[in-house]
Amino acid sequence: MSFIVNIHTEFEEHTFCPTGDLWLEIGAPKVRCLVSSSAMAAASPVFRAMLFGGFTESKPADGVWLVRLPDDDIVGFYPLLSIAHGDWEEVPTCFTELEGYDPCSLDYIRDTLQFVYQVAKLADKYDCTRLLRPVAESWCRAISRATMYPNAGYEIDGSSVAILWTGWVFGDKGMIEAELRRVYLRARVEEYADDDTTMANDDTTLVNDESEGGLMIRDEETDFLPLWAPGLFRSSSTTDACQILNLLNVSGMFF
Repeated sequence: MSFIVNIHTEFEEHTFCPTGDLWLEIGAPKVRCLVSSSAMAAASPVFRAMLFGGFTESKPADGVWLVRLPDDDIVGFYPLLSIAHGDWEEVPTCFTELEGYDPCSLDYIRDTLQFVYQVAKLADKYDCTRLLRPVAESWCRAISRATMYPNAGYEIDGSSVAILWTGWVFGDKGMIEAELRRVYLRARVEEYADDDTTMANDDTTLVNDESEGGLMIRDEETDFLPLWAPGLFRSSSTTDACQILNLLNVSGMFF
């Protein structure tokens, strides 16, 4: 059984610090984690402000110190909490932990991408990407290698969104350039009178689905799909697309 699945099926409570003074209640279904407030403050300036900045999450005068994070996911939080408390044993490095998977299979690629994407989102949200510096390169390399297999990424809806966001958070320019090139070469742009309706030809429309760990999934058949996936660049005009690519210093490759 994989590391990713174990978190949901085995842990309702987890102790990251035996002498911890703070409980984090994460996600739905709820998972409570006993942590050190000092370790969390040192790892994340966002947590430092939350816990010691006079906000509602600050330590109460009496009773249990509990901070609820219902919008977050334990899959993404688990490695961050482990690293923040100096425990690297439960942090995958090369994804051999996904036992039983063929590294060429869609299941392997999907679970690897979904896991790294979830961690990257939370690391960015809580401004603690530096915690992942020792594993960022190997994680990005695993994703890049997995998506090199023919049509691998195309058969996982929303893979481009996850790959681009992960590359952005980890600062992997090569990953971003390669995925933008792949998206661009696969898309056919249709020009309409109104630039804001510029679309790319595809067979599906994508919507966010929390049950799939935040990846985009198929919703219904449609004639066109926005060239720039909603929620990442929030733009579909070619002018804005060029500006985005220019910021990434890759626009010359495509236009």
